[in-house]
Amino acid sequence: MKRLTAPALPPRAGRQPPLPVVPKYLVDEAERAIDRADSKATALGAAATAILAITTGTMSGLRSGCPAPAPATDALGYAAALGWLAGIFALAAAVLPRLRTSGGAGRLASFRDFPPDFDLDRVRALAERTSADLEVWLLTQGHVLSRIAVAKYRMIRLGMGLLCLGALLGLLGTLSQFVL
Repeated sequence: MKRLTAPALPPRAGRQPPLPVVPKYLVDEAERAIDRADSKATALGAAATAILAITTGTMSGLRSGCPAPAPATDALGYAAALGWLAGIFALAAAVLPRLRTSGGAGRLASFRDFPPDFDLDRVRALAERTSADLEVWLLTQGHVLSRIAVAKYRMIRLGMGLLCLGALLGLLGTLSQFVL
């Protein structure tokens, strides 16, 4: 079994107690889920963008010299392109950082919880209040990070749904050329 280690916190005077294992594990898992979501969204977005560029270039090359398609075929093609673009934008939104504050009650959970103006005494007081109960801090971190991971995976699912819709509409538009 992998040994869990403490996060990089400034050392306090005296010996610190060992970190609670379960909250630290939850924080690590949430961080890994965020990394995986970012990697998935980036790869899918890049592939979808490449496919869109190739198909639009190919379709415009095929159309030169061909008779004009039926209006229904054009409408399906434009709807497919819009669905595909919306899917790409949803995947891009999944990669964007989520900046939430939830330290609450004068605690620091992320860099967003720091006061806007630097005040050494206020920051020191917030850090002391936060480090007073390390388990609560880890649980807060785990909660914030898991909510970020969930939001990212929801955007990836939305993006994949829109890409599938765009592909289906594109297929219908292509098939309608032969029917209409």
